[in-house]
Amino acid sequence: DLHSFPTRRSSDLAMGVFMMDMDTIYISGKMTGLTKHDMDYWRSDLADQIERELYMYARIVNPVNYYNTIDSHTYDTDKEYVRWELRQAKNCKVIVVGWNKEQDSLGTMAEITYAYANNVPIILYLYDTNSNDVDFFDIHPFVWHMSDKIFCADEKKDLIKYLEKYIFFV
Repeated sequence: DLHSFPTRRSSDLAMGVFMMDMDTIYISGKMTGLTKHDMDYWRSDLADQIERELYMYARIVNPVNYYNTIDSHTYDTDKEYVRWELRQAKNCKVIVVGWNKEQDSLGTMAEITYAYANNVPIILYLYDTNSNDVDFFDIHPFVWHMSDKIFCADEKKDLIKYLEKYIFFV
């Protein structure tokens, strides 16, 4: 039909179709010193749920799929992946940062700071804490103040609704 428009599907994203005009959600969080499973389980779960709701509007970048030291060294120097991650933090539409009580990642803190300095909205996602257990004193004051919004693990649907309404204006 000449009057119908193509729609975006998850399979299109995997094939790279429609990627150029899509905004990016960068999923940041600790990677150093973790197993691939610990780096990725919450990211993949969150990305799958976001994709189901926003597949027409957003491309999700999970750094575990690009640079990690577990699978193989796909980069020549640490500088290469650091600069790649900082570019993602600067150029994305929104950064979703996975955070937990034991957070000690200098890389994650650098990404938050870089996104903040470039006026990128920052959503803090407490992926291992439910809202009735949260203690905001566990979050460093700099991280708390630089975050536009904070969601807990049991508020994942609210996080996605926030992305739809206030970031992507769906």
